[in-house]
Amino acid sequence: MVEPADTVHYQLAVGEVSSGASLLQRAVPVYPPALLATCPAPTQIQALLVVDKSGHVGEVRVAGEAQSDEPHRLFIAAVRAAALQWQFQPLQFDQWADDADGGRHRVSSQTRPFSAAYRVSLYMPCRTCASLQRSGGWFLIR
Repeated sequence: MVEPADTVHYQLAVGEVSSGASLLQRAVPVYPPALLATCPAPTQIQALLVVDKSGHVGEVRVAGEAQSDEPHRLFIAAVRAAALQWQFQPLQFDQWADDADGGRHRVSSQTRPFSAAYRVSLYMPCRTCASLQRSGGWFLIR
């Protein structure tokens, strides 16, 4: 996925450490019901998730979405609906300083928004479409 031009890269200051930004909970994309009868080829959606300071996904960006055909747009919509339910541990930055007695103490702490790129594969083997109509399909998230 091409990195958007407005992407900000955080630089750690001396004595600053970052933690968090790990995926805590994810929802599974539901295979688009409108596509069950046609059993299209497996598809991959590369999405950039924009995560706010509290760890909630606020935006899902997919490159080339406007030029996608209808089946691909349905897959994108399924991935977007699921990803908007994902929860991340907030990205936290802590500033530490040395004490006069050789110890350390936290000077400041803040959370910041971040983005994370994911590739989601949705596929439905045609020989099993009928039996999987109620299961929501198969997926793989990397």
